[in-house]
Amino acid sequence: MGPSHLRKDAMFMCAPDGAGDPATPQCDSDFMVSTVPTFYTVVAGSDHLTSGRLGWAASIAWMLWHLAGQEDQWRKEFLDPTGRFQTGIFKSQIKNW
Repeated sequence: MGPSHLRKDAMFMCAPDGAGDPATPQCDSDFMVSTVPTFYTVVAGSDHLTSGRLGWAASIAWMLWHLAGQEDQWRKEFLDPTGRFQTGIFKSQIKNW
């Protein structure tokens, strides 16, 4: 389906390029063509199997923001340059916010 079919905010999470994550090039290109508000993070120190495990906090926080209505608590952690999911092991980009 691809990013052209996205209608709501999206989050992409991958391992660093060269870490053996076959999804990283696809994450890169999907982020580039996405037209919806998109958060894209690369989880340092991860590979294809561990990016989800190391990034579990970001996944849960994203769901709390978007599905549980906790915008006041979580939005800034993704969108503020000093937010929890913009720093540390998270090398993030945002667009269309």
